[in-house]
Amino acid sequence: MVDPVEKKPVRRRFRNNGRQGRRVWTVAGRVQVVRRWWHSPDQGSVVPADAVIDGVPSSVSPGVREMVCRLNNDASSFARTASNLERTAQFRLSREQIRQLVLREGERVQGAQRRDAVRPSLAASACRVRGEEGGRRRVCIWAWTVFWFLW
Repeated sequence: MVDPVEKKPVRRRFRNNGRQGRRVWTVAGRVQVVRRWWHSPDQGSVVPADAVIDGVPSSVSPGVREMVCRLNNDASSFARTASNLERTAQFRLSREQIRQLVLREGERVQGAQRRDAVRPSLAASACRVRGEEGGRRRVCIWAWTVFWFLW
């Protein structure tokens, strides 16, 4: 709808559409979150509480996503991760849910790396030894020994 005098679109106010629940897996277990929906015919539906609760509307909280990804690092399969999650956190996700969650989080990390949103915590300039120019350097990072040749 356009205002005939000012020739600008008329923005209608949001109407309260009531409260609706959403279930979210959190580190403390499954939680029912009830939040208020707002609707405008021009702009659609908005749930302001979702942005506060979780930046990405999801049924799994960031804490659970991190826990699952960390448990999956040392597991030989998604079924093993599901078993470890049930034993340590006392809640159950299927191995397919875990597989999808881990793959989605991996894609988010790769996307952030491509956009240079993730910076390395260690710079190569911090690994130089004073007094020696060129040659072989030995750098220890997280108990891994890497031999690094400076050109």
